[in-house]
Amino acid sequence: MTLRFSAVFAMALLAVAETAPLSGRQAATATPVDAKEMAAVERIRTRIDEQAKKAAKTAAAPYKVTIPNTTVDYSMVPVPAGEFQMGAAGPNARPDEQPQHKVRLDPFWMQAHEVTWDAYLMFMFADQAKEVASPDAWSTHSAARRRRSSK
Repeated sequence: MTLRFSAVFAMALLAVAETAPLSGRQAATATPVDAKEMAAVERIRTRIDEQAKKAAKTAAAPYKVTIPNTTVDYSMVPVPAGEFQMGAAGPNARPDEQPQHKVRLDPFWMQAHEVTWDAYLMFMFADQAKEVASPDAWSTHSAARRRRSSK
């Protein structure tokens, strides 16, 4: 669902970018906007707005993830959007803390607790047991070298 929403949003941005003039001076020389294209952009925008409203009404709830092929799980929690003041404004503030400014964050997900060593070790040493689900380029290259050298 989120992937579909992202794709629709990206298409809408591209459609708007292709049809909108870059500045007021270019408006006279820009090609006229096709009514069909503009109607398509409006439909896409309406769908995006509807999806955003539905998502805003649905409260995000914590959930658990189990690491594949294990019994180890971890919890994910939603962090709501918000604003805060970053930095310090006092007379004793260090130079790297100034100027104080407002920061706005979008909502995101975060693991509820730190990663345990047990979970990290399963990730870190998964390839030692030849359990890598999708090997990276280096491990594929190394395996090919080992096969060539053993011949």
